Formats: sequence, C-alpha cells, structure tokens
Amino acid sequence: RVLGRTVEPGQIVQPGAALLSLALAGPTQLVAQVDERFLDQLRLGQPASVVADAFAGQPFAARVLSIAPAVDAQRGAVEVKLALVAAAPAFLREDMTLSVDVETGRRERALVLPLRALRSAEDRGTAGVLVAQDGRAQARTVRLGLRTLDALEVLEGLGAGELVLLGGEIREGSRVRTRPVAWKPGAPPPAAGGADMGAAMSNAVAR
Repeated sequence: RVLGRTVEPGQIVQPGAALLSLALAGPTQLVAQVDERFLDQLRLGQPASVVADAFAGQPFAARVLSIAPAVDAQRGAVEVKLALVAAAPAFLREDMTLSVDVETGRRERALVLPLRALRSAEDRGTAGVLVAQDGRAQARTVRLGLRTLDALEVLEGLGAGELVLLGGEIREGSRVRTRPVAWKPGAPPPAAGGADMGAAMSNAVAR
C-alpha cells in the first residue's frame, strides 16, 4: 500500500532519492518502547488496551505478539510488538502516537488511587500522598502495587474510607475542608479545585 509520493510523473530525480513511502502488506502491528524495568512483567499473549492520543475516547484491544531479545542501551527500553484482536479502527494511521496499557496482573477488590494523587515520585515501590486528618493535610507514605496508565494500587499506608487530597496547592499542615468525589479506575480523574477523594474499594487491573 502506498502511503505517500514525493515526486511527480516526469520529474527528474537523483539516484538514491526516496520516491514513495510504502506500507507492508499483512496484519497491522503496533510497536512500543517499554522501559526495561518492566521487562520481567511482560509475557507473550498478554492482553492490552490501546488508545490513540488523537482519539482518546476510542480504546481498542491488542495482545503482546513479540518481545525483542535485546535492550536498546541508549533508550533503556525494549521493543514490544502487539497484534490487534479485531480489525484495525478506521482512524488508525501509520506512525500514529498511541498509549498502550498491558495487563500484567489482576487483583480483585484492590484499594486504588488516581495517579495524580501522588505527591512525590515513586521510590522503590513507595510514594507520598496527603490525607485529611482532623481537618488538616497530613503526609503519608504508601506502598504501591499494581498500576494502570491512570491508577495505582495501594498495598500499605491507607485504609478504605480515608480521604486522599487531590488539590495541587495544598501543603502538609494546611487546614482543609473535604469534599468526597466519585472516581473509578479508567475514568478521567476528578478535577482538583482543593477537593478531596475518598479511597474506595474497587477492582484494579495492572499495567
């Protein structure tokens, strides 16, 4: 299939100049560069959910087809190819930017938080959050488990029903008024605006 043409009929060209851009025939494949830290979690056949940045509301299914035997030393990444489960969506284009969520594990009734609730970068499986306690923002360290593109499982440090602060301007020790906001993994995170979110029991699908 011809993707593009860079010359016109009758035009004089130089040796070695590109004339056409071609797409290989056969099933559509997706190529992802995955951080080598997650290599031990990847397996052939794992299901994945794919979202095109330009069509965020239209996810489609794929599965892990191959994992490169070598790591790109410059990127610190390994190339993973995915095959589509069904026919390619009409909007899918060559070289389109995609976000891929590979399911590497599943745990029922996990305690989860939106990714934006973290107040400090993850370090050796732990991170910091702010919780509402006695009307003030208190720092808390939590141990993390499974994750998706937008959510994290909390293994230790929080209990069901505690209020985790989402407001970006809130600092430890600040007085806060809580306003619980409904949220589910996979849904857009609630707007901050100084609001809080109650950590609720839910299902979590791992990245």
